[in-house]
Amino acid sequence: MSGRSFALELRRQLPDLGEAIRALPQTLQSLAQHASDGRFLVRVEQAGIDELRAELRAGSRRRDGTLIGATLLLGGLVWLAVGASLLPGLVLAGAGGLAILLARRGG
Repeated sequence: MSGRSFALELRRQLPDLGEAIRALPQTLQSLAQHASDGRFLVRVEQAGIDELRAELRAGSRRRDGTLIGATLLLGGLVWLAVGASLLPGLVLAGAGGLAILLARRGG
């Protein structure tokens, strides 16, 4: 936009700008009154907040599943290392490995 077209556009919008400036003190007074009464609300809508929440939930589920799987796997390995019966250690280790794989896949 050239300087000339900017000046023409400013001249065209000058009446609206003057009206907005005249209404500014009343608007500021109303805003201050609402703020002092505790009725001042600012509504902010951000695009993508629902997607962000869904991603956070999915990440939490993956983390929790991985933690459970790691605990089961470690329990199975400790069971096997102690030398107690073989079957419970293998089941725990297998369940832990499966839980880790499923958590990492997101399922």
